[in-house]
Amino acid sequence: MNNQNHQSDHMQSASTLNPYQPEQLATLGQRLAGAFIDGFLQLATAVPIISRTVLADVTQVSEITTAMVVQVNIIHILVYLGLHGYLLHNNGQTIGKFLAGSKIRFIDGRKPSLIHIVVMRTLVPGLLGLVPRVGLALVTAGAALVLRPDRRALHDHIAGTVVVKADVPDPVNTPD
Repeated sequence: MNNQNHQSDHMQSASTLNPYQPEQLATLGQRLAGAFIDGFLQLATAVPIISRTVLADVTQVSEITTAMVVQVNIIHILVYLGLHGYLLHNNGQTIGKFLAGSKIRFIDGRKPSLIHIVVMRTLVPGLLGLVPRVGLALVTAGAALVLRPDRRALHDHIAGTVVVKADVPDPVNTPD
């Protein structure tokens, strides 16, 4: 009986940490649409810049240096901020999330800062993806986590965030 009370207390404290009901979470369709739109915009913007600058004189993959890889990643970050910085800062949305009708919130309902989103939802998972031999598997498995009932991908777990429908009111006041 004591164990049952402990489980009940744990479940109650977990539900108070996450104020969102399942129907308030972004749907799988919203998550996929937002990711597709953002991925398309990122590639359509970053690839021409990278191919005309960092990789302009590269004719074989073996010519790519570590410095070039770092430069490519810096360009991707700058393009990401250029495309999404304003919406992320003001609404917790990328362009894709805006068009798909979803937004990013901390699990307790607060709007995360732009820095938190960029570092914890983008840079840290991106670095995990660069781990030799396991990076691709980590990223793929991390994305597959959105199929679970809480619809949180690996980057959501790392950042302590959840993606909810844009019309869901924020449960807490979040001054910037």
